[in-house]
Amino acid sequence: MACQAVCAFSLVPLRLAIWLGGIITIVSMVLTIIVTIQKLFFNMPIKGYALLACGIFFLGGIQLIILGILAQYIGHIFRHTQNRPLYIVDSEGGWDS
Repeated sequence: MACQAVCAFSLVPLRLAIWLGGIITIVSMVLTIIVTIQKLFFNMPIKGYALLACGIFFLGGIQLIILGILAQYIGHIFRHTQNRPLYIVDSEGGWDS
């Protein structure tokens, strides 16, 4: 019920998916650069799962960004099809006729 209340009136959760995907992608790129530098310049033995995990996180972040963009698009379509008024009049003022 609370999730429905948040999602029905706001597109913020959809934007959070885009930001989270971007953060995951950036972190995975930084970790990939660190692992590559350690291997090339410091000749440290690196197990295969380090680069594999970085690649999986990178692709997961990209997928989350794309899903967030699609959800944003669908959210705007949903908002336009709800036919809600732009504002609600609480009381009318003016002169009596």
